[in-house]
Amino acid sequence: MRTIKSKTALPGISKAEIYSSPARKTSELNESSVAYQKLDPAKYGHVIDCQLSDEELAMANDPNVKPFGHISDSAAYVRKIRKASRP
Repeated sequence: MRTIKSKTALPGISKAEIYSSPARKTSELNESSVAYQKLDPAKYGHVIDCQLSDEELAMANDPNVKPFGHISDSAAYVRKIRKASRP
């Protein structure tokens, strides 16, 4: 397991928990065992605060509204968005 030795490298590192993926044979999955640190969500998270219009609020509370319900082929939709966002 790999850990970061310097506590000044990332703020809040002393409160972070250390996680590692289970040991597996890299030849089977073509991925290495990676350790990462989970930051404290109370300290680093933030609440997204946006005002909804009356129409948006009505749609948010309507159980019949299905977001992205008009999309039949998700792969094609993602490709289209990625092509449109390229500079």
